[in-house]
Amino acid sequence: MIPIELELEAFGPYAERTQISFEQFQENGLFLICGDTGSGKTTIFDAIAFALYDTASGETRKMETLHSDYVEAKKCSEVRLLFSHKGERYQVIRSFNGKRKNEAVLEEEKKEGLTGRKAVNERIREILGLDYQQFKQISMIAQGEFLNLLLAKSEVRSEIFRRVFDTGLYKRLAEVLKSKAVHLREEEKLRKEREHQLMSGLEEELEKEFKKEDESWQIPEEIEKILEKKIEELKEEEKRQKGVEKEEETNKAEILKALEQIKTINRDFQQLEDLQEILKREKERKREFAQKEKELDKRKRGALYIKPVLERYEEKKTALETEEIRYREICGRQKAQKQNTGKLRQEQKEAEQNKRKYEKIQCLKAECLEIETEYKKLNILCALQTEKEKLQEQLKTEIREAKQAVVEYETEKEKFFCAQAGILAKALKEGAPCPVCGSVLHPRPAVVLGEVLTQEELKEKERKKKQLEEKRQRTMQTFLQLEKEVEKSTKEVSVNPNFFWKEVHAKLEQTGQKRNQKEIKIRELEQDVKKEVRDSETIQKEWIENLEKEAGILKEKEICKEQIEALKAEKKACQMKLRAAVKEQNFKSEKEARLFCEKQEKLLGLEQEIADYKKRLHKLLGQIKILEKTLLGQKKQSEEEKQKKLEQTEQNLEKIRLELREIYKRISFYEKTLEQLKKLWEESEKTRKERLALLSLSDTASGTLAGKPKVSFERYVQSAYFEQIVVEANQRLEQMTDGRYELLVEETGTNKKSQSGLDLQVYDYHTGKVRSVRSLSGGESFQAALSLALGVSGVISQFAGGICIETLFIDEGFGSLDEQSLELAVDTLRQLSGQGCMIGIISHVKELKEQIFHRIEIKKGQKGSQILTVV
Repeated sequence: MIPIELELEAFGPYAERTQISFEQFQENGLFLICGDTGSGKTTIFDAIAFALYDTASGETRKMETLHSDYVEAKKCSEVRLLFSHKGERYQVIRSFNGKRKNEAVLEEEKKEGLTGRKAVNERIREILGLDYQQFKQISMIAQGEFLNLLLAKSEVRSEIFRRVFDTGLYKRLAEVLKSKAVHLREEEKLRKEREHQLMSGLEEELEKEFKKEDESWQIPEEIEKILEKKIEELKEEEKRQKGVEKEEETNKAEILKALEQIKTINRDFQQLEDLQEILKREKERKREFAQKEKELDKRKRGALYIKPVLERYEEKKTALETEEIRYREICGRQKAQKQNTGKLRQEQKEAEQNKRKYEKIQCLKAECLEIETEYKKLNILCALQTEKEKLQEQLKTEIREAKQAVVEYETEKEKFFCAQAGILAKALKEGAPCPVCGSVLHPRPAVVLGEVLTQEELKEKERKKKQLEEKRQRTMQTFLQLEKEVEKSTKEVSVNPNFFWKEVHAKLEQTGQKRNQKEIKIRELEQDVKKEVRDSETIQKEWIENLEKEAGILKEKEICKEQIEALKAEKKACQMKLRAAVKEQNFKSEKEARLFCEKQEKLLGLEQEIADYKKRLHKLLGQIKILEKTLLGQKKQSEEEKQKKLEQTEQNLEKIRLELREIYKRISFYEKTLEQLKKLWEESEKTRKERLALLSLSDTASGTLAGKPKVSFERYVQSAYFEQIVVEANQRLEQMTDGRYELLVEETGTNKKSQSGLDLQVYDYHTGKVRSVRSLSGGESFQAALSLALGVSGVISQFAGGICIETLFIDEGFGSLDEQSLELAVDTLRQLSGQGCMIGIISHVKELKEQIFHRIEIKKGQKGSQILTVV
């Protein structure tokens, strides 16, 4: 990452918009940021860190403190950083206010821009390949933190190198190997647990075959032999028990056959007793069915001789009742028809009265229409007269204005022509000839008296005069036209022009009164007129139709009366025939005869009931005869003895079957157990070699192999990079310390459990001893830390394709160096900057200003700090 341009506003001591261009430092590479204490030197590094990672450059500096105190709290602090990375340019803009409300925007050359803190932060990390902590360790040595990289623990360095050199692949490989080894170990553990569960069910059987102290029962081959032997023994026992079961089933079948025969005989005896009892009850009902046969005879005679006569009689009776009802209904219609005829006569009279009233209303409406027409003409005449009077007044005003305009124009015109000599005199010059007389002497030139209009103003007066005259003529024309219309309307309504308004108002009042009187009379007549009354012609037509209907009803009444007399005679004849039939069939009364004629469906039911009774008696006698013949010489037997034998046989069978189920269960258990054990042994044997190989590989890649150095595969690769970094760092450190110190990679870890390979020591050529880097003095520590940072930068440039360290920022630390060490450090940095790396130094050490000519000088003032660039 190479900064190109930085812009700050309301950020730290920079109240106004301040811009810094770094392009001028790219050729030389090394530049110094200097200024008074508190002027804002470190704030420049804060702004770069904030633009890239949304935080300040040092751990002790919080973002809340970077909002400028020289501006209002509500004003937003803003930082804009334009930088290049791997040949592409990027611009990031961030802002925040006193409430820490942050906004971020990232613009790229080949992609769409991003907004939002989270999205911008992730994209910056993706572009640079470093997070904030790693950037601080490698590219920006902040104030008070320059020893962090030198004194960092192995775990911290490992995390940095993982991101910088992309060694996470080796860590993931170790994790995959470990995961697979753990998976196989867990599978083997589960197999052992399953084997133990299966073996626990066989402990009793195995203890019978082996002694407790004999361990051969744990050998798979021995267990297999024992289980196969047990299965064979159980199959022999199964065969024997099946033979016993077959004998018992034969015995059971014989007992069941004998028991079924006894049950059949006993059932037949019981059935015979039941049938004899039923026969007894049926014979007791014989008298009842004799009575029912008599009833059936009466019902048959009633149906044959009484029912036809009775039906004929009922038919005539019903017809007579129907005709009598119809006769009453005809009489009712006749009465209603007469009433309707009377109503029509009354309605005819009302219709004639309405017709006369309606004709009178139409005459009154015609008169009202004539009055209304006259009233409208009077109103139109009033409007025309009013308009005429208005135009008359308007005409007077326009005539007066036109006359005044003519007077003004003529007056001004005369003044204009009189003043022409004075106007020409104004242009005369001594010695120049007069345009009128030609004299070159002008002793008494004419003078313009008063104000005189110009020729343009005079023309404007003339135009105005013409406009007023044209307007007057138009108004006069309209007035004359209106006057003719008023004269015509006055003649139509017979009004004397000399007394116009008096006669018009009188006529309007008189016409209005007439109109009101007529309208009142119309309303009174309309209220008297009945709306629902029809016209007389319709009523007359309906009245004639009504008379015709009345005649038809009278004729229908006479016919109905004749039919009633005929039906009465027929009914009487049918009644005489019915009485003769009742007497002839020996019924006590007509009522009894009617009773046996009703509900003829009961006749069929009674016939069926008697037939069923006779059929049942015949069937019972037949069944009893068959059973007596079948049971001849037989007797009832007891079922208890045979039942006991059957129960004993079933108990024996159940016992045998329980033993067989237990045998089946044990055979199935031993077979399944043996099958599962074989499967587990086969799986364990198949995965044994793979499991051991993976365990060894996993322990090697994770650095946990017993008796070997605690170096993981990833740490081994990182150590190789670290050794290269130390080689690069020692080249700078040797120059800065004049060959006294050399950094060494510590081969062993700090303890037996920790990983080794990334810890540092220092060799002192003056004493010939190796010691901890923590034992170096302040200045020596700065030299070592700076050398290490430069070594990291150099190795990254060689190996880390995804990460490019093109800029290094150093904040303070030079104050701890003596004059010679300072000069050596600057020479080292200058050599590095000549290799294409931009290096920025923040320091207040005066000697640096003498050695570094490219500077950013900062001046602080009462309204904030200002920047001066020196190249």
